[in-house]
Amino acid sequence: MSTTDLGKAGEIEAAKRFKAEGYRILDSNWRCKIGEIDLVLLKDGLLVFAEVKTRRAGTGFEPEESVTPTKAARLRRLAGAYLAAHPWLEGLECRFDVVCARVLGGRITVNVIENAF
Repeated sequence: MSTTDLGKAGEIEAAKRFKAEGYRILDSNWRCKIGEIDLVLLKDGLLVFAEVKTRRAGTGFEPEESVTPTKAARLRRLAGAYLAAHPWLEGLECRFDVVCARVLGGRITVNVIENAF
């Protein structure tokens, strides 16, 4: 499985997890000139911007280690751009989650770190 396929598989599993918890997916892989937001979700008036990181188990690197302060700052700017493009969502409470997807033996497990930054 290529790294692109691995990442996509992690995003699919993350979306399934959020849906099972009652979230509505507003966008996936939303892009603008400054970057991309993996998942934008809505539940009970809470808007969630989720960054999905997928890693093979046993690599020595945890998925959440990829979300550096620089990456977090970019995601905040992206959220601002998303809200500017979707003004009817402004005023909602927002949260930034990091989704850690780990692949072991062809199986993907997903852990969500809510309010990661």
